[in-house]
Order: sequence, then C-alpha cells, then structure tokens
Amino acid sequence: MWSQLTSGMKLEVINTDCSSNSNDTKEKVFWFAYIVRVEGYLALVRYEGCGEDSSMDFWCNLC
Repeated sequence: MWSQLTSGMKLEVINTDCSSNSNDTKEKVFWFAYIVRVEGYLALVRYEGCGEDSSMDFWCNLC
C-alpha cells in the first residue's frame, strides 16, 4: 500500500486551520489537499488552492 502513495495524490483532510463560528460547536471542517512528499509513514500535505505557497504545508501521519 505504501508504494502506491505518491506526490500529487489527492486527499480529503481535516482542516485544523479553519475556525468554526457556529455557536462554538466542535464541527469538523474537511478540505481537499494533495501529497507533496512521502517520508516513511509521514506525508507532507498541501491544501488544494495554495499553489506553490508552502506556508500552510503540514505533516500527516499515514498510520
């Protein structure tokens, strides 16, 4: 399975950078993203729409 994870692969991830304003509910917000790089069991992920801007990149555990 790990060999099938490649750069450019699209994912749907929880957007932890989005604050919900709906009466303080703990609603989860999801966003499309893609894999920039895979290192072992970690993937460097970038939100869709960020283009070449790496300021919002984050590491995601694949396990």
